[in-house]
Amino acid sequence: MTFIYLTVFREQKKGSSRCAAVAHLVPTWTTGKYRMDCYANENQVSVAALKTFVNALDLMPFKDDKITVVTNCHEFAWDMGLVLSGHQSEFLPKECWQDFVSKVSDNQMSFLQFRVTESSMMLPSEKAMAQEQIACMDWGFVL
Repeated sequence: MTFIYLTVFREQKKGSSRCAAVAHLVPTWTTGKYRMDCYANENQVSVAALKTFVNALDLMPFKDDKITVVTNCHEFAWDMGLVLSGHQSEFLPKECWQDFVSKVSDNQMSFLQFRVTESSMMLPSEKAMAQEQIACMDWGFVL
């Protein structure tokens, strides 16, 4: 079993379209890894979450593991639940999910391996860890 804690932060400046996303991969049987991405012009944080999540799948050591995604992004969680059950996404355009579908196919994975939940299960320490890692990066803006 692998848990992916996907946290998205938007810049604190009003009207800014910049954000950052962090995906912490925490396998139950080995040391975890994380993927961090910055997006300069992303109006939907859910798109940023999806892009970082797809990139984080490359860090998975074993592609046949069960994966539980815990996120603070409601739109991402809602749409992923729909996509995993064979329905069309509601918030994100269909084209955005194509990379995820391709990544699952390329790695011979299955939608049945994935489960998604919102951040009610994310510990404050996990959010704080993501925020601390982002603060160490010099991206030229404050989250």
